[in-house]
Amino acid sequence: MSAVQQFAAEVLPGAAIAPRVGHRGRYFQVMSIVLLIIALTGFARTFFLRGLFAVPPLAPHVYVHGVLMTAWLVLLVVQTSLVAAHRTDLHRRLGIVGALLAGAVAAVALRTALGLPAHFRVDSAPNGVAMTPTGMIQIAWGNFATIALFCVFVATAIRMRQRPEAHKRLLLLASIAMVSPAIGRYVAELTRWGASTSVPLVVQALQILVAVLAIALPLTLVVHDVRTRRRLHPATAWGVLGYFLLVAAMQFGVSATAAGRALIIALQ
Repeated sequence: MSAVQQFAAEVLPGAAIAPRVGHRGRYFQVMSIVLLIIALTGFARTFFLRGLFAVPPLAPHVYVHGVLMTAWLVLLVVQTSLVAAHRTDLHRRLGIVGALLAGAVAAVALRTALGLPAHFRVDSAPNGVAMTPTGMIQIAWGNFATIALFCVFVATAIRMRQRPEAHKRLLLLASIAMVSPAIGRYVAELTRWGASTSVPLVVQALQILVAVLAIALPLTLVVHDVRTRRRLHPATAWGVLGYFLLVAAMQFGVSATAAGRALIIALQ
């Protein structure tokens, strides 16, 4: 620490810590905006701008799911912006709305996930992308994993609402889990584009970047903690570890078992 920084820390402690606190607030605000952009762009063709493309019709509950998820991500942007602006009074009031919205999001997301195998059966090439039975089963269990993570993270965040550092980390991880299907849409769109392009290596490189993005999103919280705290917050450590373990266990473990495959096939 320089002499000027030491003087500021002793004489003006509030000024000394403001940059780091501001950086912490900006991270959660920026990440909430990033997640909203991922959802808007990932589902642009099949939901938000579907009128401009030749895409299959959607069931009513899928429309409800899209609206609720969009509302959740918009609310996340509003809530993180309120905290960054030090309007925690409004943030707490909206928290009641957030809790109710989270319950609706989880219920409709589960309904949508349960109907996905039947959708794959009806349309063997959803969105113009051929789907293998193994791929369909892995996607279905991956969706169940993200919904389970969302429920656990949100429920724990509500219980720990008096501990802001844990609360906001858990809600961010819950939201990251729920935008993973939007990232999967990037892969689907790239695959569809790759089938008609003469630059397959470029498409493969972009698909690798998308896979890296899916892994990197929760890891940004790890980087943030190391930069601002010099150590991981317990919510970050357990949350990120649980995130990867559950997704891997369900998408690649449970999906490969006889029971796991039979359950998804039964849903068709």
